[in-house]
Amino acid sequence: MKRHSLSRLDWALKGYMPENWRSSETFAYDPARFAEVAAIPVKVPGSVQKALFDAGLIADWNVGMNYRLCQWAEHLDWVFET
Repeated sequence: MKRHSLSRLDWALKGYMPENWRSSETFAYDPARFAEVAAIPVKVPGSVQKALFDAGLIADWNVGMNYRLCQWAEHLDWVFET
């Protein structure tokens, strides 16, 4: 069996309002137009929160009450793409 490492590819992460990324009309027209968070580079394997932190979009959720500043991320749908 041949194996491929997906971590060697260039990955990006985009954030959408819930269910917007599913719309065929959205992607047929211009998917980037509907993204709440434009594509940011990410490492795979990884997490949305870590990618947002690395990109400087959220504070360290482990410090004080910073977790409250990060809660907006939970209300979006996230798409990893390469």
